[in-house]
Amino acid sequence: IKALEQHRKTGDGTDFFTNEGKHGMMIRVHPAVGIIERCEKQLKNLATEFGMTPAGRKGLGYDPKQLLLPGIEDDAQSEHDPTSGLLDT
Repeated sequence: IKALEQHRKTGDGTDFFTNEGKHGMMIRVHPAVGIIERCEKQLKNLATEFGMTPAGRKGLGYDPKQLLLPGIEDDAQSEHDPTSGLLDT
């Protein structure tokens, strides 16, 4: 977040800046851009690792069709659900 704020504060809306070197004017990438890109990559890796992405859920063996409460059949699930029948008219 600090790198993003610094880039917004010092940048002109681009990811590059000019710098006077011993060989003349040079175009360089803003250092905060590299920091931001590394952080985004780390966040994506963490999200995948903890099953917060479709690929991560697949890797964890998540099956959306699997019952949340094992041992309870679909038709019998309403018997154990305390909210079942509250909104029936």
